[in-house]
Amino acid sequence: MKNEEIRIKLPRPTPVQQKILNKASRYNAVAMGEKAGKTTLGIEVILASPRGAIAGGPPVAWFAPTEDAIIEVRRAIMRAIDPLVKPVTSSSKKHAGRKRIELITGGAIDFYSMEEPAEIFEQYGLIVVDDVCRIQSFLSSWEFVLAETLREHQGDAWFLSGAYGKNNDFYRLFDQGS
Repeated sequence: MKNEEIRIKLPRPTPVQQKILNKASRYNAVAMGEKAGKTTLGIEVILASPRGAIAGGPPVAWFAPTEDAIIEVRRAIMRAIDPLVKPVTSSSKKHAGRKRIELITGGAIDFYSMEEPAEIFEQYGLIVVDDVCRIQSFLSSWEFVLAETLREHQGDAWFLSGAYGKNNDFYRLFDQGS
């Protein structure tokens, strides 16, 4: 069997996004204005960062405030990496409830809505949480659920949001990191 080169096209990070990527650490809280490319930055991180899905390491996960937001970002990711997506098999169907995408590189991406947070027992090398300020009681979810998913692999976390004032958990999280 001949090895074929597979090409995918990811959006090029803007200069601001590239600066954020260059300063990445284990935990990253990113506050950007509306339409500044937070979700696009998150897609770059979850796919192409050193711990991203394309690298083929431990699974990664995307969390969003609503099911609609999950559907939208999952479609964008599928469009970007379609040639890398493994065909659905009977063994991969067991992850259908959490909308897993498995890649031919060995990586996997799970998607969760925070509307009805399920018990999450999977361990991840990286999580991205989009629109944090729109997630009710986020700090509690982070402390008691999401942080635990990073334990085994000493995973990274990215928290993306607009600040939307000081009366939300994203502001408190961002303020703790300052």
